[in-house]
Formats: sequence, C-alpha cells, structure tokens
Amino acid sequence: MTRAARPVVSLLCCLISGVASVGAGENPQLLAGSIAADEWCGTQTRFEQKMRARGYEPESAAYACPEYGPCDDPSTRDPWVPISGSGFIRIKLAIHILANSDGSYPFSTPEGVQNAVDQVNQLFLSGRIQFDYVFDQINSSDWRVLSEDEIDPMKIATAFDPTVWLNVWATNVLFGYSLATFPFDPDALEATGGIVMGHFHWSGNFSAFAHEIGHCLGLWHNFHGVSEVGACSQCFESVGASNRDRVGDYCADTPPTPLLLGCGNAAGIDPCSGLSWDYTQPENCMGYTPPSCRNMFTPQQHGRMRCWINDGLVGWVAPALDSCCLGRVGDANNDGQDEPSLGDIMAIIDMLFLSGRPVTCLAEADVNQSGGAEPTGNDITLGDAMLLVDYLFISGSSVGLLNCL
Repeated sequence: MTRAARPVVSLLCCLISGVASVGAGENPQLLAGSIAADEWCGTQTRFEQKMRARGYEPESAAYACPEYGPCDDPSTRDPWVPISGSGFIRIKLAIHILANSDGSYPFSTPEGVQNAVDQVNQLFLSGRIQFDYVFDQINSSDWRVLSEDEIDPMKIATAFDPTVWLNVWATNVLFGYSLATFPFDPDALEATGGIVMGHFHWSGNFSAFAHEIGHCLGLWHNFHGVSEVGACSQCFESVGASNRDRVGDYCADTPPTPLLLGCGNAAGIDPCSGLSWDYTQPENCMGYTPPSCRNMFTPQQHGRMRCWINDGLVGWVAPALDSCCLGRVGDANNDGQDEPSLGDIMAIIDMLFLSGRPVTCLAEADVNQSGGAEPTGNDITLGDAMLLVDYLFISGSSVGLLNCL
C-alpha cells in the first residue's frame, strides 16, 4: 500500500520544526542523524516527561514504585507465563515506511520489512507471541528525515486505527533514539502511541525493534530498578532482595543490573546491598548492550507481555480461527483436496487483518473496504487467496498483507 501524506499537516510540520525537508529525488541517507551512546531508547524519558506534565515527579516517594495495572502483580502475571501447550498470540503490526513525496528513496522495501518481522518473530517465539503485518509506504519528503517536533504530527496524520493495530514508523531521524509507548501510557491506544524506529536500528538481528515492541507490551528496561530510579529508593532492585517481583522491572528472573553498554556482566558492587552484581544477563533484549548480545526474554517477561496484551491490548490480537474456519483452508498445501469458496477465504482474511473482529466463516468480507458485497471482479483471485493462507498458516512465513493484496 502506498499513499501520500496529508498536505496541510505536512506544511504545518515544516513551519513548526524549522527543519528543511528533503527535496523530491534527494537521498535522505546522506542526512542521517547520530545515535546517543548512552540512551538509544527514548521510551522511558518521554514517559517521564508526560508524567511530569500530569503532576508526578519520578523521584518522589509517591511515584517511586507504582503499580500501573493488574499485570504488575506477580500473582496475576504468573498464570500468563507460557508453557509448551500455551496458545500463540498473534499481534497485528502496521509498518509505515517513509519515502520522498515522489515515492523515491523509501526507507525500506517490502523484503526488508519482512526480514525485520521474521527476525523479531524468532526473538519472541519462546514466549509464543508472533507478529503479522501490513506494509504501508508514506510518500512525504517532510517526514522522510524526521525531527522530534514532527513525531506526533506525523503519527496523527498517518496512523492506522490504533485500537486495532500496533503502528510502527521507520525512517531516518534527526534525534539519537527509537521510542515506543507503554501500554499504561494514556497514548497507548491513540494515534500518538506506537513505535518510531530510527535508521540506526533497522538492521542486524532487529533486537532494538524487539526492545521497543517489548515496551509496548509492558516491559521496562532490565536496568530500570538500578539506573532509572533513585539509589536505594523504594523501587531500587538490590542484589539478593526478596521483593524483586514488585520493584525494578517487576520480573524476579531478570537479575539486578546497572545500565550496560558492553556484552559482559557488570563489574563492581551494588551500593545498597554491598554485594557483587555478578551475572547481569547482558543477553536480555530489554538492555542497552550491543545488538550482537541481545537475543532473549525471560519467562516472566513473556508472562508480563502476554498479561498486558490480555488486559488492555486485545484489539491488536488477530482472532484465532474457529473450528469451522480451520476445517476449510482447502488445498493451500497442494494436497489435492477440494478448495473452499473465495468468499470463505476472504472472510478469514478480513477477520484476521482488516476489520479486526471475528466474522462468520461463510460471511462475505469487505476485503477492499468498498462498503459493498464481496467478492467482486476487482478483488484477489482464489489462487492468490490460497497462496496467502499457505503463507500465514502452513509455511509459517510472514508476509506484508496489503502489499500482497
């Protein structure tokens, strides 16, 4: 899917930011920003700024270690820790790729986006959380290189329904971080929520992308209880403490750690317990260690994410196919059996990705969102639909749905 940005908003962004836009046909890769060495994720800082605007100070006792919802209680979280028989939860991503106004120099390609989602799916696989996506190219030279002042105007103008999709924008940025939105942030289900991925994080094993998704699904930094709270304060996570399920990042299976930028364990002593930091899990995706180190989430982190999804993010979940749908996927795997009707297949696609709600298996689905009865001659063919079902449910590959349609 390719679309142009709203021109009135684009003009407003230029006037507010004072940053020159990229001319049509100009390569924005030459205008890359720099990354801050010690804070490449802006999620926590921006959340604290919002809290201060609402009258809370992060350093105050009242704010020291609050519970933002039921999933902060380990007795509510733990039943959501996945086991081998746990069902998969599939989250719908709307991935917006910025390009110049004439469509030139898109930040990424459909193949690049598929690779990013495939990498992220591997990182979340043990938690039985997976991601499907739609590819959306936004042609706007004003936002092809993004400044901080332009973040919210861009989101408001281009977001898909944030109650149904986790929106992700990827482009070159003039600030040194990527950022996400916690599920307990009032913006979580608004157009101003979602994720912005800076150019410096759109590569490699995409563990920074997984990191930002982790925030959207309720995870703190794994160093939150040491480096983002007051020293020895109510929420400080000390080595050997018995209350680590209710302080720091609210996960007792992530060891206490200061912010680390290298792949090794933290050196030195915890100033509050007097004990050595010892093993500090540098491989955890919610840390700041190099991408080559980050490759896992803990069971309690998985449980916390699944809990937060169930608590307030169910609109992002692709509904599971019921038994009649599962029995009617037809010859998608080339086994020689009879095909279902095109209407059946399009009802399944509509249920999973477009309307965001379950539909009757035999119902006609408004795949092209025309408001009319489906299928029509302008819709996908049965062969296309069967191939898509094979990608989604049999071969296990991720595809950009709207790009395929």
